[in-house]
Amino acid sequence: LSGCGGSAEKATPENPTSTESSTPKGELNVGAAYETTDYGPITTSALAMGTNWEVLEGLYQFHMSDYSVYPALAKDEPTKVSDTVYEVTLRDGAKFSDGTDVTADDVVSSYARTTDDKSIYKQFFTFVKSVEAKDAKTVTITLNYPFANIKERFANVKIVPTSMDADALKAKPTGSGPYKYETISPTEVTAVPNPNYNGQYPAQVERLCWHVLKDD
Repeated sequence: LSGCGGSAEKATPENPTSTESSTPKGELNVGAAYETTDYGPITTSALAMGTNWEVLEGLYQFHMSDYSVYPALAKDEPTKVSDTVYEVTLRDGAKFSDGTDVTADDVVSSYARTTDDKSIYKQFFTFVKSVEAKDAKTVTITLNYPFANIKERFANVKIVPTSMDADALKAKPTGSGPYKYETISPTEVTAVPNPNYNGQYPAQVERLCWHVLKDD
């Protein structure tokens, strides 16, 4: 339609056209051929990973259309201190959907969960020596050896509150993404806009609904 109308301006999340409203509208319904009881940040469920993409953020995220990487909870690119030391600063004013601030300690604890001995993601972080909080908003990542794809790997570390235990995370995790979980049941998952989200890709619809449609 844009092509037929002769408009040369392309609408993007950070540059909506004048006809688009910033207020989320409508409901998106998705049929899912999967089910799970684990919505935690290190889940291997296809359903939960898909819903978590809308709710949980990493320091960096993938554009799922082309797998390019952009800063999410990170304010910018990693700052290189040396070949094996990098610093990442959190996005200004970043909060979880419950209104609490996202801190460097949350990043450290989330990294520890992601690289737990029971996590399949542990094998992807052998290049990391340590992840430490330099201050409330800065994380220091120390490497065992120089590694080029830090952002791509850390996109797999979804940041959640340190205060949430494993059972609470599996049932209904709290995140800092554009949406927050509204309900999670065996047959349906719903998410609504996170009022505390201040990143570059805000929610576009009023509600996301995933319907579990398994059939033997």
